[in-house]
Amino acid sequence: MTTAASLDYIKEGYAYRDGRVQELYSPDDPVGARAAVFRKCLSYDFGPLTVRACLDISGPALSVEVTLLGVTLANCDLSLQHQNCTIGGSIDGFKAQLDLVLSDRPLQLAIDGQLCAPFAGCETLHTVVPF
Repeated sequence: MTTAASLDYIKEGYAYRDGRVQELYSPDDPVGARAAVFRKCLSYDFGPLTVRACLDISGPALSVEVTLLGVTLANCDLSLQHQNCTIGGSIDGFKAQLDLVLSDRPLQLAIDGQLCAPFAGCETLHTVVPF
């Protein structure tokens, strides 16, 4: 059984991955800590295509990752200053392209695009994700 004392090397507000350290928030910054802890994330699946969007409440800003067959195609960060991005790619005969738009009144993410699968053809995608 592992005790909490065995993880004393892990500093508050940091993440560790493969020997690399990343600051998640500064313990001296309560606003940044709240944004990291209370971040709202949603995932939407369209067959083999997944859109994961995380809202930073201090922004508002949205971090979006798009995967196809479990492989990350791309990430983009949306804010009121940079409200849209387009992500696309192809893996094993599957093709996808999405246009992502952040709106602030009301706060929502519009997802429009197309997903094509071998032998099944193409499907148009449209959804609006409220935050």
